[in-house]
Amino acid sequence: MNGETMRKRTTLLAAAAAGVIGATALAAPANASITFYDGTRFTAGWINYYGSETSYAGLRFSSGVLVDNHISSANNTQTTRTCLYANANYTGNWFPIGPGVDLFQLSSAWNNALSSHRFNC
Repeated sequence: MNGETMRKRTTLLAAAAAGVIGATALAAPANASITFYDGTRFTAGWINYYGSETSYAGLRFSSGVLVDNHISSANNTQTTRTCLYANANYTGNWFPIGPGVDLFQLSSAWNNALSSHRFNC
C-alpha cells in the first residue's frame, strides 16, 4: 500500500470516527476551498470558503438560508485538513475533515450544528 492510499484510508477512518456518514476521498484542485451545503448530498443552498471563518453569524447560503447551524454536507478540496467547530471563534466540540474528503451527510450530532471552521488546523 503506497503512502497516498494509506493517507486516504487514515482520513476516511478519522471521518468515520467523528461520526460522519458517507465520506469518500477526492483529489484537490488548484483553487482549494471548502464548500458547505444546506442539504445532504450537496443539495439545496451552498457557500464556498477559501479561508478560515471565525463565525457564520449573518452569512447566508446561495438559497438565502442562514449558514450558522444549518450545514448538512461539505466538500473539502483543501490539500490539508479543515476543522469544523460547534461554536464561533473555533471553540466548542470540533472534528477534522481530511484533505480532499467529501462529507455526503453529517451525522445527527453534527448536522445543523456548526458555527466556524479553520483551515490547516
